[in-house]
Amino acid sequence: MKDVYPEMTDSEKKIADYLMTNMNDAIELTITELAQAIQTSPGTVTRFCKTIGVGSYSALKLMMQKTLTETNLPQTATSLEPMQRSYIELIQTTAHLIDQDELLAICNHIRRCRSIHLYGLGNAGLVAQEMEYRLRRMGLLATTAFDSHSMVMDASIATKDDLIIAFSNSGESREVVQAVQLAKESGCTTIAFVGYQHSPLAELVDHRLLTAGASGEAFLINTQLPLLFTADAVTKTLMETNEDLKAHYLKTLKALDRLKERSD
Repeated sequence: MKDVYPEMTDSEKKIADYLMTNMNDAIELTITELAQAIQTSPGTVTRFCKTIGVGSYSALKLMMQKTLTETNLPQTATSLEPMQRSYIELIQTTAHLIDQDELLAICNHIRRCRSIHLYGLGNAGLVAQEMEYRLRRMGLLATTAFDSHSMVMDASIATKDDLIIAFSNSGESREVVQAVQLAKESGCTTIAFVGYQHSPLAELVDHRLLTAGASGEAFLINTQLPLLFTADAVTKTLMETNEDLKAHYLKTLKALDRLKERSD
Protein backbone atom coordinates (compact mmCIF):
# COMPACT_ATOMS: atom_id res chain seq x y z
CA MET A 1 0.00 0.00 0.00
CA LYS A 2 2.82 2.40 0.92
CA ASP A 3 4.73 1.57 -2.27
CA VAL A 4 1.96 2.85 -4.57
CA TYR A 5 0.76 5.66 -2.29
CA PRO A 6 2.41 8.45 -4.37
CA GLU A 7 0.54 7.22 -7.48
CA MET A 8 -2.90 7.20 -5.84
CA THR A 9 -5.66 9.70 -6.49
CA ASP A 10 -6.75 11.93 -3.61
CA SER A 11 -9.75 9.66 -2.97
CA GLU A 12 -7.55 6.57 -2.88
CA LYS A 13 -5.09 8.25 -0.52
CA LYS A 14 -7.98 9.04 1.78
CA ILE A 15 -8.86 5.32 1.88
CA ALA A 16 -5.23 4.32 2.46
CA ASP A 17 -4.85 6.82 5.31
CA TYR A 18 -7.98 5.51 7.00
CA LEU A 19 -6.91 1.86 6.67
CA MET A 20 -3.39 2.45 7.97
CA THR A 21 -4.66 4.22 11.09
CA ASN A 22 -7.83 2.16 11.72
CA MET A 23 -6.94 -1.32 10.47
CA ASN A 24 -8.38 -3.19 13.47
CA ASP A 25 -11.75 -1.51 13.01
CA ALA A 26 -11.72 -1.47 9.20
CA ILE A 27 -11.35 -5.25 8.91
CA GLU A 28 -14.78 -5.66 10.51
CA LEU A 29 -16.52 -3.42 7.93
CA THR A 30 -18.30 -4.36 4.73
CA ILE A 31 -17.30 -2.47 1.60
CA THR A 32 -20.39 -0.27 1.96
CA GLU A 33 -19.68 0.48 5.63
CA LEU A 34 -16.06 1.34 4.82
CA ALA A 35 -17.17 3.67 2.03
CA GLN A 36 -19.60 5.40 4.39
CA ALA A 37 -16.93 5.78 7.09
CA ILE A 38 -14.60 7.50 4.60
CA GLN A 39 -17.42 9.36 2.85
CA THR A 40 -16.73 7.81 -0.53
CA SER A 41 -18.39 5.18 -2.74
CA PRO A 42 -18.02 1.38 -2.85
CA GLY A 43 -16.86 1.78 -6.45
CA THR A 44 -13.96 3.95 -5.31
CA VAL A 45 -13.01 1.32 -2.72
CA THR A 46 -13.04 -1.34 -5.47
CA ARG A 47 -10.79 0.82 -7.67
CA PHE A 48 -8.49 1.33 -4.67
CA CYS A 49 -8.20 -2.46 -4.31
CA LYS A 50 -7.11 -2.74 -7.95
CA THR A 51 -4.65 0.13 -7.54
CA ILE A 52 -2.81 -1.64 -4.71
CA GLY A 53 -2.89 -4.94 -6.61
CA VAL A 54 -5.26 -7.05 -4.49
CA GLY A 55 -8.13 -7.20 -6.99
CA SER A 56 -11.11 -7.35 -4.64
CA TYR A 57 -12.36 -6.13 -1.27
CA SER A 58 -12.22 -9.65 0.20
CA ALA A 59 -8.55 -9.85 -0.83
CA LEU A 60 -7.96 -6.45 0.80
CA LYS A 61 -9.42 -7.73 4.08
CA LEU A 62 -7.19 -10.80 3.81
CA MET A 63 -4.16 -8.54 3.36
CA MET A 64 -5.13 -6.51 6.43
CA GLN A 65 -5.66 -9.68 8.45
CA LYS A 66 -2.23 -10.90 7.37
CA THR A 67 -0.66 -7.63 8.53
CA LEU A 68 -2.37 -7.85 11.92
CA THR A 69 -1.49 -11.53 12.33
CA GLU A 70 2.19 -10.97 11.52
CA THR A 71 2.30 -8.14 14.04
CA ASN A 72 1.10 -10.45 16.81
CA LEU A 73 3.17 -13.56 15.96
CA PRO A 74 6.57 -14.27 17.63
CA GLN A 75 9.52 -13.05 15.64
CA THR A 76 11.37 -16.39 15.75
CA ALA A 77 10.09 -18.07 12.60
CA THR A 78 10.20 -21.75 11.68
CA SER A 79 9.83 -23.18 8.18
CA LEU A 80 6.16 -23.93 8.87
CA GLU A 81 5.15 -20.54 10.26
CA PRO A 82 4.41 -18.92 6.87
CA MET A 83 1.98 -21.76 6.15
CA GLN A 84 0.56 -21.50 9.67
CA ARG A 85 -0.04 -17.79 9.16
CA SER A 86 -1.76 -18.45 5.83
CA TYR A 87 -4.20 -20.90 7.39
CA ILE A 88 -4.90 -18.58 10.32
CA GLU A 89 -5.52 -15.72 7.91
CA LEU A 90 -7.89 -17.79 5.77
CA ILE A 91 -10.01 -18.78 8.76
CA GLN A 92 -10.03 -15.35 10.39
CA THR A 93 -10.78 -13.47 7.19
CA THR A 94 -13.52 -15.90 6.15
CA ALA A 95 -15.11 -15.49 9.59
CA HIS A 96 -15.08 -11.70 9.13
CA LEU A 97 -16.57 -11.98 5.64
CA ILE A 98 -19.60 -14.05 6.67
CA ASP A 99 -22.68 -11.86 6.66
CA GLN A 100 -24.97 -12.98 9.51
CA ASP A 101 -28.14 -11.85 7.74
CA GLU A 102 -27.19 -13.82 4.65
CA LEU A 103 -26.27 -16.82 6.80
CA LEU A 104 -29.70 -16.85 8.46
CA ALA A 105 -31.50 -16.33 5.15
CA ILE A 106 -29.62 -19.25 3.60
CA CYS A 107 -30.47 -21.51 6.53
CA ASN A 108 -34.15 -20.55 6.20
CA HIS A 109 -34.10 -21.54 2.52
CA ILE A 110 -32.40 -24.85 3.36
CA ARG A 111 -35.08 -25.70 5.91
CA ARG A 112 -38.01 -24.77 3.66
CA CYS A 113 -37.04 -26.14 0.25
CA ARG A 114 -38.08 -29.50 -1.19
CA SER A 115 -34.53 -30.60 -2.01
CA ILE A 116 -31.02 -29.17 -2.07
CA HIS A 117 -28.78 -29.48 -5.14
CA LEU A 118 -25.08 -28.84 -4.58
CA TYR A 119 -22.66 -28.02 -7.42
CA GLY A 120 -18.87 -27.82 -7.46
CA LEU A 121 -15.80 -28.80 -9.49
CA GLY A 122 -12.47 -30.11 -8.19
CA ASN A 123 -11.75 -29.24 -4.56
CA ALA A 124 -14.96 -27.23 -4.39
CA GLY A 125 -16.85 -30.35 -5.46
CA LEU A 126 -15.39 -32.26 -2.51
CA VAL A 127 -16.71 -29.59 -0.16
CA ALA A 128 -20.10 -29.81 -1.87
CA GLN A 129 -20.12 -33.55 -1.19
CA GLU A 130 -19.19 -33.00 2.46
CA MET A 131 -22.05 -30.52 2.76
CA GLU A 132 -24.40 -33.07 1.20
CA TYR A 133 -23.48 -35.61 3.90
CA ARG A 134 -24.15 -33.07 6.64
CA LEU A 135 -27.53 -32.09 5.23
CA ARG A 136 -28.58 -35.71 4.79
CA ARG A 137 -27.59 -36.43 8.40
CA MET A 138 -30.03 -33.71 9.42
CA GLY A 139 -32.81 -35.51 7.54
CA LEU A 140 -32.75 -33.20 4.50
CA LEU A 141 -32.87 -34.33 0.88
CA ALA A 142 -29.60 -33.35 -0.82
CA THR A 143 -27.61 -34.40 -3.89
CA THR A 144 -24.26 -33.34 -5.35
CA ALA A 145 -23.15 -32.89 -8.97
CA PHE A 146 -19.38 -32.91 -9.56
CA ASP A 147 -19.02 -32.44 -13.32
CA SER A 148 -20.43 -30.13 -15.96
CA HIS A 149 -22.77 -32.68 -17.56
CA SER A 150 -24.24 -33.76 -14.21
CA MET A 151 -24.76 -30.15 -13.14
CA VAL A 152 -26.52 -29.17 -16.37
CA MET A 153 -28.75 -32.27 -16.32
CA ASP A 154 -29.63 -31.65 -12.69
CA ALA A 155 -30.31 -27.94 -13.21
CA SER A 156 -32.50 -28.61 -16.25
CA ILE A 157 -35.05 -30.58 -14.18
CA ALA A 158 -34.89 -28.53 -10.97
CA THR A 159 -38.02 -26.60 -9.99
CA LYS A 160 -38.89 -23.50 -8.00
CA ASP A 161 -39.27 -25.70 -4.91
CA ASP A 162 -35.60 -26.74 -5.09
CA LEU A 163 -32.54 -24.94 -3.73
CA ILE A 164 -29.23 -24.67 -5.56
CA ILE A 165 -25.96 -24.21 -3.64
CA ALA A 166 -22.80 -23.70 -5.72
CA PHE A 167 -19.24 -23.86 -4.40
CA SER A 168 -16.39 -22.04 -6.13
CA ASN A 169 -13.24 -20.35 -4.88
CA SER A 170 -12.87 -18.14 -7.95
CA GLY A 171 -16.55 -17.67 -8.77
CA GLU A 172 -15.57 -17.90 -12.42
CA SER A 173 -16.01 -21.62 -13.18
CA ARG A 174 -17.93 -21.44 -16.45
CA GLU A 175 -19.64 -24.82 -15.99
CA VAL A 176 -20.87 -23.92 -12.50
CA VAL A 177 -22.11 -20.49 -13.60
CA GLN A 178 -23.98 -22.01 -16.56
CA ALA A 179 -25.67 -24.64 -14.38
CA VAL A 180 -26.72 -22.05 -11.81
CA GLN A 181 -28.07 -19.78 -14.55
CA LEU A 182 -30.12 -22.67 -15.93
CA ALA A 183 -31.55 -23.47 -12.49
CA LYS A 184 -32.30 -19.80 -11.88
CA GLU A 185 -34.29 -19.66 -15.12
CA SER A 186 -36.39 -22.53 -13.74
CA GLY A 187 -37.27 -20.42 -10.70
CA CYS A 188 -34.86 -22.02 -8.20
CA THR A 189 -33.44 -20.00 -5.33
CA THR A 190 -29.67 -19.93 -5.83
CA ILE A 191 -26.86 -19.66 -3.29
CA ALA A 192 -23.07 -19.55 -3.63
CA PHE A 193 -20.14 -20.12 -1.30
CA VAL A 194 -17.63 -18.07 -3.26
CA GLY A 195 -14.28 -16.32 -2.90
CA TYR A 196 -14.87 -13.12 -4.87
CA GLN A 197 -17.76 -10.71 -4.38
CA HIS A 198 -17.72 -9.33 -7.91
CA SER A 199 -17.28 -12.65 -9.71
CA PRO A 200 -19.86 -13.90 -12.23
CA LEU A 201 -21.18 -16.52 -9.80
CA ALA A 202 -21.47 -14.14 -6.84
CA GLU A 203 -23.34 -11.59 -8.92
CA LEU A 204 -25.68 -14.22 -10.38
CA VAL A 205 -27.03 -15.88 -7.23
CA ASP A 206 -29.76 -14.73 -4.84
CA HIS A 207 -27.62 -15.20 -1.71
CA ARG A 208 -23.89 -15.60 -1.16
CA LEU A 209 -21.40 -16.30 1.61
CA LEU A 210 -17.96 -14.93 0.81
CA THR A 211 -14.74 -16.77 1.62
CA ALA A 212 -11.12 -15.68 1.72
CA GLY A 213 -8.70 -16.54 -1.05
CA ALA A 214 -5.25 -18.04 -0.43
CA SER A 215 -2.17 -15.83 -0.50
CA GLY A 216 1.51 -16.24 0.24
CA GLU A 217 2.57 -19.87 -0.32
CA ALA A 218 -0.71 -20.42 -2.13
CA PHE A 219 0.46 -23.55 -3.94
CA LEU A 220 0.76 -25.29 -0.57
CA ILE A 221 -2.59 -24.09 0.79
CA ASN A 222 -5.66 -26.31 0.63
CA THR A 223 -8.30 -24.15 -1.04
CA GLN A 224 -11.06 -26.28 0.50
CA LEU A 225 -10.40 -24.75 3.93
CA PRO A 226 -12.38 -21.48 3.67
CA LEU A 227 -15.25 -23.28 1.92
CA LEU A 228 -15.29 -25.93 4.66
CA PHE A 229 -15.32 -23.24 7.33
CA THR A 230 -18.35 -21.68 5.66
CA ALA A 231 -20.03 -25.10 5.48
CA ASP A 232 -19.32 -25.45 9.21
CA ALA A 233 -20.97 -22.09 9.86
CA VAL A 234 -24.11 -23.16 7.99
CA THR A 235 -24.20 -26.56 9.73
CA LYS A 236 -23.80 -24.96 13.16
CA THR A 237 -26.48 -22.34 12.49
CA LEU A 238 -28.95 -24.92 11.17
CA MET A 239 -28.63 -27.04 14.31
CA GLU A 240 -28.74 -24.04 16.65
CA THR A 241 -31.93 -22.73 15.08
CA ASN A 242 -33.83 -25.98 14.58
CA GLU A 243 -34.10 -28.71 17.22
CA ASP A 244 -35.43 -31.30 14.76
CA LEU A 245 -32.39 -30.95 12.51
CA LYS A 246 -30.10 -31.19 15.53
CA ALA A 247 -31.92 -34.31 16.78
CA HIS A 248 -31.56 -36.01 13.40
CA TYR A 249 -27.84 -35.18 13.30
CA LEU A 250 -27.24 -36.54 16.81
CA LYS A 251 -29.23 -39.67 15.95
CA THR A 252 -26.89 -40.42 13.04
CA LEU A 253 -23.87 -39.94 15.33
CA LYS A 254 -25.25 -42.54 17.74
CA ALA A 255 -25.95 -44.93 14.88
CA LEU A 256 -22.39 -44.59 13.61
CA ASP A 257 -21.02 -45.12 17.13
CA ARG A 258 -23.03 -48.34 17.45
CA LEU A 259 -21.72 -49.51 14.07
CA LYS A 260 -18.16 -48.84 15.19
CA GLU A 261 -18.69 -50.77 18.43
CA ARG A 262 -19.97 -53.80 16.51
CA SER A 263 -17.04 -53.73 14.10
CA ASP A 264 -14.58 -53.55 17.02
